Amino acid sequence: MRAGIRSRRRPEYRCLKLLGQGWVVPLVVPALFLEYEEVLSRPETLEATGLTQADIAAFLTGLAAFIEPVLVDFNWQPLLPDPGDDMIINCAVNGMADCVVTNNLRHLRMIEQRFGIPVLEPRIFVERVERAIRAAAGHKEE
Repeated sequence: MRAGIRSRRRPEYRCLKLLGQGWVVPLVVPALFLEYEEVLSRPETLEATGLTQADIAAFLTGLAAFIEPVLVDFNWQPLLPDPGDDMIINCAVNGMADCVVTNNLRHLRMIEQRFGIPVLEPRIFVERVERAIRAAAGHKEE
């Protein structure tokens, strides 16, 4: 999330654009959304982006309109090497995610191995979604 706000040249920014265009729906548990807020509000993030606290609040309000909240029916903690990442597995499994998009492949690969939910780098995710969009547009033209 932070990388997408920091640079328009990064695939994370393209993920945010796809979200805003309605091509993807992110799943979020409350703890993950609160982590987004904390990370995006850090002084170093604000300095790097040139955004203000008000800008971040507006971004998060907009993001909230696009997300699908996930209720955790079964808590899979502790499962991952970094306990801070367990909220991601809870979100993915309880929300029946199609995939997990992250740069933290090393820690989150277990989600794919144990639950069959693909764990993709943002660049790979964007390539796949954009290919699906082009394919869908090709079918409409025929």
